[in-house]
Amino acid sequence: NNVVIPFIYDVALSFENGLAIVGHSRKGEQGFWHGMIDTTGKEVIPTEFLEIEHAYYSNGQYRDAGLIRALKRGTLKNATGYYNYAGELVIPFVEGANEDFRAFYNGLAAVKQKGGWGYMNNTGEMVIPATYAWVADFSHSDFAKVGRGVKNHGVVRRDGVEVLPTNFVNVEISTTDGIFLVQEKKLWGAYNCLGEEILPCLYKNIIYNEGRFCLQEGKLWSIWGY
Repeated sequence: NNVVIPFIYDVALSFENGLAIVGHSRKGEQGFWHGMIDTTGKEVIPTEFLEIEHAYYSNGQYRDAGLIRALKRGTLKNATGYYNYAGELVIPFVEGANEDFRAFYNGLAAVKQKGGWGYMNNTGEMVIPATYAWVADFSHSDFAKVGRGVKNHGVVRRDGVEVLPTNFVNVEISTTDGIFLVQEKKLWGAYNCLGEEILPCLYKNIIYNEGRFCLQEGKLWSIWGY
């Protein structure tokens, strides 16, 4: 029943991967100033930031994001930078549109450059060029949904390979089996993680779960094993 970390913070979140986000309020200012502590109470990242993001929840557990995203007040605009888990600044702060620098998921962060979206690794290198109109995060697997328009969806792998071209009206990614459900016009089909067609786009609806597809044709449903 000993106090390990003193009651000195105005906000404290749970520990994930050995670190916890904490924060102080400041007189006359709204919100909190955030930082991070380890399990001994040591401030790994000082409480100087407007926002901190460092871990994400996937498949029943919290996962190391790769780097810690920090948002601070800049000279003219807010600035985004990235720290490692030792509290060292790895990617310097950049002032500007903070929504253009996302948190890391599975070792990559989505970044917007010159109007297009791509992904950078934990050294700041753009490993997937910013050629997409929009991108999702690698939050559940080695694959992410990307697009070059409202109805031009595809899938990219973490190594930059475009597994599915951005030719589909919609794409849904299975987080466990690497199955992609794809829509062309109003009908659905399926591909595997190699970009190989499993089922043609002939179905009104498809539901996938653990190796089985439920397929709707008209008003009737069937089950197909994969």
